[in-house]
Amino acid sequence: MRVEPIFGKSQLRSEPDLCFVLMPFMPHFAPVFIDHIRKVCNKLNLRCLRADDIFSNSSIIDDIWCSIIKSRVIVADLTSKNPNVFYEIGIAHTIGKPVILITQDIEDIPFDLRHIRNIIYKFTPRGMEEFESSLYNTINHIMENPVLSLEQFRSDLVSDSFPETSSLKAYPDDYIKNFVFDRLNENFLRKNALELCFFRKIADDMFLDVLLQEKNPSLKSNISKFIEKYTLPISEAIMISLLSEESQVARPAVKAAYQLSVDGYFSSKILEITSNNSSWEVRKDAVFRIVKLNDLHSLETLAQFTNPKYDPEYHLTIMSMRNYIESLMGDNKLINGDIMTAISIIDHHITNSNISPHNKDLLSQTLTRLLELAK
Repeated sequence: MRVEPIFGKSQLRSEPDLCFVLMPFMPHFAPVFIDHIRKVCNKLNLRCLRADDIFSNSSIIDDIWCSIIKSRVIVADLTSKNPNVFYEIGIAHTIGKPVILITQDIEDIPFDLRHIRNIIYKFTPRGMEEFESSLYNTINHIMENPVLSLEQFRSDLVSDSFPETSSLKAYPDDYIKNFVFDRLNENFLRKNALELCFFRKIADDMFLDVLLQEKNPSLKSNISKFIEKYTLPISEAIMISLLSEESQVARPAVKAAYQLSVDGYFSSKILEITSNNSSWEVRKDAVFRIVKLNDLHSLETLAQFTNPKYDPEYHLTIMSMRNYIESLMGDNKLINGDIMTAISIIDHHITNSNISPHNKDLLSQTLTRLLELAK
């Protein structure tokens, strides 16, 4: 997609020592900028500018546009929900600049921006000391990681707000959510499809909201233990803890998890449970629910749990795989990761399954097409 900004094209290059600050120009914000943000930038050998530091004959929006382009990192204060700040954040996000969100109130950050690293600060002596420490760590992390993406700015550092051994039970829901997202950042960044990661993140956020609405202390405690002990995707940590929870209260959350799942983990867990059931009807129902979810990774899990002997049920399963993959290929819905997963599934069945020559030929044809797509 080609972007033509209304501000005009800029030939300016990024300046590696520039931090640009977006915040309202009201007097009570000046100490935050002068005494604290600028102080942190000085420690990191960064120049720190705000729009009112720029003196030129250009319009203010042109100056802001040029400063955003040149900046190495941007700090944006969303306190009081200033519309100009939101507009400028949109510009920065569109051109891929790292933006650190800060605010005195979590409610000032819109829901669809809360997955990005944010720093909540209190304008008190101790609160600003903690703010300086958090801001220093966040900017330093960005400076040390030159490969940038929209998701890089959720910190992979342990949150300053909670000790690693905390069960989190006593903290408000919003703080639990931010802590969870911070702790799981490294795992999240390993996924290389940015668009898919974004939608997975939205699903995680929605599910965590559902979970927290359950108001069940034992659920929160259980989940926090898994999160603190392991570096797990949020869906995995939550699902493991929910599966170990026998109370009736957990069931609505499990249902929500299944509905909101994007990466198929929940559906594969359901399959894992039903595959141990001797009734083929139960297993078949799980198979087709997963096929309906359009999830190749769940089909890969299916390959691990289905009876490897040739029988009518197994034949039905692998043919469902082939037909499903063929339909995706026909609709051009396969992305590279899906192609490689599909190849591994079908190759596994061709080499390890006792199926008829005719069916093996059908699978081989599908595999050939997939390999052509993968070139």
